[in-house]
Amino acid sequence: MRASREVGRGRKKNRNVPYSFNIPAWTTLIMKFILFKTDKMGLVSFSDAVEVIGEVRSSILLENHEYRLGIRFAEIKQQDKSEIGSFVESTLRP
Repeated sequence: MRASREVGRGRKKNRNVPYSFNIPAWTTLIMKFILFKTDKMGLVSFSDAVEVIGEVRSSILLENHEYRLGIRFAEIKQQDKSEIGSFVESTLRP
């Protein structure tokens, strides 16, 4: 599963995620992510598992037999939200 690079701040937003099978709308998901950071020397460090509860809001079949899921993050701890935000910001830096 590849998550969208955008993370909402202050509001709960939908995320679009490509997936290889259909998950019906309104399904509740418990998702765990392990995030990583790479420093300037190329050393990689990993975060503790980040857990998010989300709801599938849409499921669209794509041409390559994948589904694009719109997922609303319903519950996320503030610390986990900060970890995800830091991860996204680090991927956007040159």
